[in-house]
Amino acid sequence: IRAISFLAHPPLLEELGLAAALENLVDGLERRTGLKISLHIDEHYRLDHEDAEIVLYRVAQAALSNVHRHAHATNVTVSLIARRSMVHIAVSDDGAGMPVHISRGVGLSGMRERVTELGGRLTVLRASPGTKLIATLTSRSRIRAVGDLAHRP
Repeated sequence: IRAISFLAHPPLLEELGLAAALENLVDGLERRTGLKISLHIDEHYRLDHEDAEIVLYRVAQAALSNVHRHAHATNVTVSLIARRSMVHIAVSDDGAGMPVHISRGVGLSGMRERVTELGGRLTVLRASPGTKLIATLTSRSRIRAVGDLAHRP
């Protein structure tokens, strides 16, 4: 129960922010799985909304879980990139790549739902080799709180 609670709401995200939480996530997964994971964080990223940090963290977490479970990869790169008024989290691997036809699970659809709720977009690209997943959110505070979405008429 403690592990599930930690994964559902990692204390580092709230205490130290997205960069530290991503470092912790990557370090832990690297130790447990043997994957070689490179983490690149743009020092100039800015998110005005706590929900945006949570969504980007969750996307990275789910993407890394998918890489570990399905990709047969040895190397993964996670990048937090700031561009103008946008912030991107990109996860790319050197694995087997996405099959042409995939069964609908909760991973990709959950990531897409989280990102689109905040007005962002999720892109999945076939690479050679592997797969690249990019989640993009605005860095501006015009994002509505997730709680506000539940109370829409």
